Amino acid sequence: MKSAKDKGKPMSFMEFAEKYATEEACREKMFEARWPEGFVCPKCGEKKCCFITSRNAYQCNRCKHRTTPKVGALMEDSPLPYKTWLWAIYLVATDKRGISGKSLQRQLHVTYKTAWYSGNSKLYENAHHYFDYIKLGKYIKELGGLNSSTTNQRFYRIENERMIDMTYKFYKQ
Repeated sequence: MKSAKDKGKPMSFMEFAEKYATEEACREKMFEARWPEGFVCPKCGEKKCCFITSRNAYQCNRCKHRTTPKVGALMEDSPLPYKTWLWAIYLVATDKRGISGKSLQRQLHVTYKTAWYSGNSKLYENAHHYFDYIKLGKYIKELGGLNSSTTNQRFYRIENERMIDMTYKFYKQ
């Protein structure tokens, strides 16, 4: 358990590795992040659900609508498991200098296309052909990171050669 002086500090690598060692633990964390006050069906507002293992989704007890914590998030269309996403978030959030795409690729066993990160302000010509997601803009402490509405950084999903700005999904509510 964290002491009062440790509140607000990120978990150590060992604490994180122990707590989020399984896909189930990572899915539960994403569930808590998506529905901090408990599940609410996006279709009918019902608060009770069950988990459908064969579909890896939550099903509303009233209307039977199925959803996941990924829906409405950056990872919505991603086939990557929750564990990969949660670990990527941890690694990016805890590296003050910005973690390289090659490092994420190595540590998470994903393709470079999935992992690439850029501290650059512009995308290299034709680079959008190689990536599904891209973060642009060097971190400037005074402007804050992706969770700040004043940030200079942008996070894009690349779809059909179009860059769709997804930065707003990081903003604190």
